[in-house]
Amino acid sequence: MVVISHDADFLNIFTEGVLYINVMTHQVEQYRGDYDDVVVQIANQIEKEQELNARMERKILDAKEKINFFANKGGKMRKIASKMRDEVEEAEENKVAVRRDDKTISPFTIEFENYV
Repeated sequence: MVVISHDADFLNIFTEGVLYINVMTHQVEQYRGDYDDVVVQIANQIEKEQELNARMERKILDAKEKINFFANKGGKMRKIASKMRDEVEEAEENKVAVRRDDKTISPFTIEFENYV
């Protein structure tokens, strides 16, 4: 049975799992537990994503400082700086898109089969 409600207490009474529509990835994610458990699981995931991005950002900034230093040295150091620039660009592309709540209601359909 699929139940859609804004009443967390009502959902917690009989919920064993939650389907979460992730607006960033356009996918449905399945979680085990009642509504309150799922809220905690999602909050933990967001925290992990933010920590990962913060670590990556620190590494990127450190690499950019080294690139600037090497680029001004000339010769082989410029080649090293060029290689490091490519690595920094790749790292920036690989940062995690941190989930955020979308308060708008987008049109959607839930497909199901008719059982007779």
